[in-house]
Amino acid sequence: RSLLLTGQGRNKGPFMQVFASIITERVLDVFIAATVFLISLTQISASNTIRTIVLGVFAFMLVGMVVLGIASRREVETTRWLESVLPKGKLFQELLLPKIGSFLKGFGVLSDKKRFFSAFGLLAASWVTAFMEAALLQLWWGAFIVSAAAFGMALPSAPAGIGVYEAATVSAYGLIGVGQSPALAIAVVLHLMQIIVSSVLGAIGVGVLGDNLSSLIKRTTRQKEEMEHQA
Repeated sequence: RSLLLTGQGRNKGPFMQVFASIITERVLDVFIAATVFLISLTQISASNTIRTIVLGVFAFMLVGMVVLGIASRREVETTRWLESVLPKGKLFQELLLPKIGSFLKGFGVLSDKKRFFSAFGLLAASWVTAFMEAALLQLWWGAFIVSAAAFGMALPSAPAGIGVYEAATVSAYGLIGVGQSPALAIAVVLHLMQIIVSSVLGAIGVGVLGDNLSSLIKRTTRQKEEMEHQA
């Protein structure tokens, strides 16, 4: 995603800045997941361990957004401080430091109220559509299952979260008394729908940006080689 949006143009920018904006999106996503999960936990009997873990993630993401927002807003001061604490030498001062500055700019949405609430509102709207998709049984079930699955997907996983999504969804359904077999069937159907819709929209988006899979693979390989060379 970073490579796709790296370059010149209205919707493109430096790699590190784009990468930071994608991290911002994931932070907001997990923050919403933790929030909805905590709210929906009040409807079921869950262990204190689960509540503590989710509350910890919620607090961590909240603090992270505040810290990154302040760092981005005070980019000059942050860069100067990093310049004073980083080891002297070409690797850190000439190669790493400029990338950190670009990286901080990518978190600018967190310090811009208009952009922040716009991004947060769009993410919230996408979550509502996901709730509606899974709410065929009962509304709070949909909110609970979707947030639980997203919470599980925040862990490192295989491409498209295959396996992790299903495990998180089945475990969430187990907490509300649904058997493993029907829960797994629902999880597979929901995940398949997500993959199909994302693939179709993704292919359209790549085409609109004038790219293709082959060029993205080449750019990924080139970016990896450049980073290894700089290291």
